[in-house]
Amino acid sequence: MKKLSIVLAVGILSLMTGCYYFGPCIDGTGPVITETREISDFTAVTNTGSFDVIIRHSDEFLVEVEAQGNLMSFIETYVSGQTLIIKTSEGTCIRSSTPVKVHVSLPGLEELESTGSGSIVADIARGEVVECTNTGSGFLSLDSVVSEVLNVSNTGSGTVFINESTTDEIELVQTGSGELDAAVVYGCEEVNIKHSSSGRVRTEVVDGVLVTVVQSGSGNTEISGDAVEADFALTSSGRLDALDLMTTDVKATNTGSGRIFVYATATLDATITGSGDIIYRGNPSISYRITGSGDVRPY
Repeated sequence: MKKLSIVLAVGILSLMTGCYYFGPCIDGTGPVITETREISDFTAVTNTGSFDVIIRHSDEFLVEVEAQGNLMSFIETYVSGQTLIIKTSEGTCIRSSTPVKVHVSLPGLEELESTGSGSIVADIARGEVVECTNTGSGFLSLDSVVSEVLNVSNTGSGTVFINESTTDEIELVQTGSGELDAAVVYGCEEVNIKHSSSGRVRTEVVDGVLVTVVQSGSGNTEISGDAVEADFALTSSGRLDALDLMTTDVKATNTGSGRIFVYATATLDATITGSGDIIYRGNPSISYRITGSGDVRPY
């Protein structure tokens, strides 16, 4: 009887936590309608629910919600500080038979955040500092970024995709099991990648100056393009693949069991203290220190 009680309790808890918030679930009924919301100025957007958020650059601020009529009052859109919050009413979850869409227009987007299972798709972000953060299982996509600094973080199981960015400095942080893809980065002075998960990080650097990667997770990091200098550190069983990143001078340190792949045209400074390898492409002048069972060898 005690075991049965525990099983029932776990089952009830699972049903309750199946909704984003504790409380009754509202099933959508009827046709989809569109509602235009009154809104104040903002520069950031946060999606905390399962909504599909579509963001477009415009001279005016506009928020339109597409949902089944009986669900509309449970979908909140309001501005806190400079952030547009999109969420389900506290203590409520909704079940819609069609995707709930929120269309957002604004003159200047500087920050995106996704914390739920929904999606954010935006066309362009501009600003001195642009921030993109995903902590959920959803999808965050940004077509273009123009900034001095771009910070991208994925701590969830979802996907973050940045199509192209023109920025002086970019930091990519992957701590979740999802994927982070900064497709093309143009003319960046500093590219910093911190990867501590089983997920995947990928980027292409065009006319880069310095690329720095610190990888402590078991996932894959893939970098292509060209740069003047690179500093790679691997402390795990992961794979750090910069074989298609043509770099003048490379420093690579492998203290784990994984592999570092590099492309150096002038110099390669390699250090191995673990069982992993450093594998190189090109014809660089090589200096190396090996105290582990790993090896430095050509591709």
